[in-house]
Amino acid sequence: MSAALQLPGIWAAAARMAVCHVVRSQEEEEIEPEVGEAPAVEKKPVVEAVNFVLDIEKCISQLSWLDKHLLSRIVLQEYTVGEAAAMLGLNINTAATKLSLAVDKLTEILLKADLLVLPH
Repeated sequence: MSAALQLPGIWAAAARMAVCHVVRSQEEEEIEPEVGEAPAVEKKPVVEAVNFVLDIEKCISQLSWLDKHLLSRIVLQEYTVGEAAAMLGLNINTAATKLSLAVDKLTEILLKADLLVLPH
């Protein structure tokens, strides 16, 4: 199994991209410090992005192997349910049912962790 197919690896890549984006945004800002002053670089967005990704990774780790792989293949990698079912050795109906349950499980976990808020 490729490391690229594992959700924690995907979230780690997302964290790197988020950090790079924030750092790049800060570098593009023109900061003109007063004489004798160091420029104040706001590091909070970087820390928040990394913490968010780590929190998401912790939530995903609570899913079963099959749930992680179904979500990875269908949601992130955009395989069809039929293609993912074939890759994982499942019947298409079983894969569709398990995908629905995996989304529900992940939603519940994210809600409990206050990482997801449903609209009122």
